[in-house]
Amino acid sequence: MLYNLIDEDRVRVIGNVLAELDFEGMVKFDFEEPEYKAFKRICENGVSPEYIGLIALSAGVIDYQLGSGGTYEFWRILVDIYSKSRVVGDVDDVEKIMYRFMNMPVNRRLYNQKLQRIERIFRSGFAEWFIKEYDALCEEPFRVWRELSYILYTGMERKTVVFAMKAWDLSNLACHGKYLDYPWDIPIPVDTHVKDITVSSGIMKTYGRNDVCRDAWIKVLKIARGKLDRNITLLRVDSLVWQAGKIISEEKFDKRRSRKSLYRYFTEKIGLDDKISNKLSIELTIFIGKLKSYKYKYERDRY
Repeated sequence: MLYNLIDEDRVRVIGNVLAELDFEGMVKFDFEEPEYKAFKRICENGVSPEYIGLIALSAGVIDYQLGSGGTYEFWRILVDIYSKSRVVGDVDDVEKIMYRFMNMPVNRRLYNQKLQRIERIFRSGFAEWFIKEYDALCEEPFRVWRELSYILYTGMERKTVVFAMKAWDLSNLACHGKYLDYPWDIPIPVDTHVKDITVSSGIMKTYGRNDVCRDAWIKVLKIARGKLDRNITLLRVDSLVWQAGKIISEEKFDKRRSRKSLYRYFTEKIGLDDKISNKLSIELTIFIGKLKSYKYKYERDRY
């Protein structure tokens, strides 16, 4: 019954568009992710990759319910705190950075819950294990994914756990110029922006459960992978989808303005050609009217 929420025709359309975008096109979106830029800056200052990886995982599990400025402010402040610390040579240094970071206003919402997550990372032995086994874990990142889920007492598919895996992936890209070898169907981290594009693109017919959203994107990726000779994971798709979702939200889900802003972003910021930029702008917003209606109803029902 839940799969009735997934539109198989739209799955094929979006899968084919992603195949046309190609792996190289998807990677361009990763370079614009705020976390990638944060890790690149820290890496350029000479911090060892294993400590940047630990920062990535620690910050990744608390990147939710953010205060003023949202995601971009979250990662900017983290880099600023690192810059004031400068020396990162052991686990204690990373722990001090994370506790200073926790005291910033951007992390005020659900503070105790987030603090508990940081404490589990540094008091369970996870942090020391990650640093000690870093080289081996880079070859088997699934072990980190499983262990992080275990110490946080949550499912491996949950948004913050999967996002932490993406954050580590991007830190690896920033430091080593390559991605970690995750299973191709590692779930997409489902947040509001991702769910908005899932509905506006038509692959999910209406706002549904997060597991349906994840399954819809797995189906899309199967189509794209069938046409591309690369090991692409949903973490690559997530960067495109999240950035597009943020743009249409900023345009208040107006179709004309959203398409114009998406096209400009794809061509000018990401560097895609006109043809694929136009196609993405159209296909990702073909059912954007559903979002406008849903958001209006949601706001109306709150009062």
